[in-house]
Amino acid sequence: MKREVKLGIFVLVVVLSAFFILATSYNKAPASTSAGSTISMVTFDVSNTTGLPNWSNFTNVTIAVLGTVSVGNLSNITISNGTDIYWNDTFTTSPVVIIINNNFTTTTSVNWTVNFTLKTTATYNKTVGANVTAIGNVTSSNLSYSVLPYNSSLTIVSIETTAPVATATCSPKEIYETETFPCTCSGTDSGDAASGVDTNVGSSNSPDGISTPLTIGTFTYTCTVTDNADNSASDTETYTVLNVGGGGGAGTSLPKNTHSFSKITPGVVSIMKDFDSEIGVKQIQIEVNNEAQNVKITVTKYDGKPAEVSVSKSGKVYQYLQISEQNLGTKLDKATVQFRVEKSWASSNGLDKAEVSVYKFDESSSKWNELTTTFASEDSTYYYYDAELDSFSYFAISERSLVGGEGTTATGETPTEGRSLTWLWILIALVIVVVVWLMMRKRQ
Repeated sequence: MKREVKLGIFVLVVVLSAFFILATSYNKAPASTSAGSTISMVTFDVSNTTGLPNWSNFTNVTIAVLGTVSVGNLSNITISNGTDIYWNDTFTTSPVVIIINNNFTTTTSVNWTVNFTLKTTATYNKTVGANVTAIGNVTSSNLSYSVLPYNSSLTIVSIETTAPVATATCSPKEIYETETFPCTCSGTDSGDAASGVDTNVGSSNSPDGISTPLTIGTFTYTCTVTDNADNSASDTETYTVLNVGGGGGAGTSLPKNTHSFSKITPGVVSIMKDFDSEIGVKQIQIEVNNEAQNVKITVTKYDGKPAEVSVSKSGKVYQYLQISEQNLGTKLDKATVQFRVEKSWASSNGLDKAEVSVYKFDESSSKWNELTTTFASEDSTYYYYDAELDSFSYFAISERSLVGGEGTTATGETPTEGRSLTWLWILIALVIVVVVWLMMRKRQ
């Protein structure tokens, strides 16, 4: 019985084979190709042998796209025998059904090649292949037969491994909670086979992202760029969100002046001036030891102690200031700042012009260090003072004081004027002693 079943299956296979199109699939797909090229994806043959149905008995050939490439990357599809093109059409859908008996008239054995033409904008690093099915319409014993599908191997479109360049830009790097988010994300793509930037996305590790008001603190902003070949790159910047501080109050912008220099070169003094009258600075002179480009200097005035400063300046304070920079850093050789104080403030606080000085906050020691402050000039409204800096920070213009360890210069020395007055009193005392001694001796 088993022997009869096996024999019957064998006979059925032989009978069905007689009605199939004799088809052979050849691997024609190259290992890789480039955008804009035409590639032969599949070759198959259909033989019209005696006893088999001719072409007119078969209705169509169905060709479908395989792989990760989209139909939108293909411009057209052709079927040819190497000499004649029997089908040429725009490829807009997948699968495409080609009507055989309207296009093929040959009755001899022919090798048919399916060709795809890629658009010049075809997506990089994607695979493309073809699936071919020849569908028969022959009836024998009330059965319809069709040829099994033949698949091409996949080809990779333009391998491109050059990563794009991501650029995260935060300008300025220090802002206040009420100001606009300062960071942007951009990207470029290059290389032998540049695929172009597909997406660029910026994100911050701040709890509230880029909403307003911003969260106070120091955060990072990461720019991630992906090109059309799915290569990615990232760049990260740091920015700081400051509290409006002092008498500013939430929702109030602090008075500030910003000046930008496209380039500062050694040996040339660059000057920032024309400050708002409410800011206690008249001008800043910048000198560098190496060329610096795209430099930005920002001076911000506070009505009270800045929230970022841990210790208040003792004594009577005229004004707290912050001077910050971008793209200068260690290239700064010297900054000469001319501070100004309203005469009316000094008078109302019982201070002489010699009793005013400038202090710089040392974050590492949480201490206000007195700068060597030189009285420069005065007009009807202001006293002007010069101070040299080698870096920027928070500053306080206030009365000179030796309370709580203050009143020392940034180098740890006692201010020159204070030292001179001490020796003056000692000298006066010595002169009085000598005069008294001489008078007493004369009487003797």
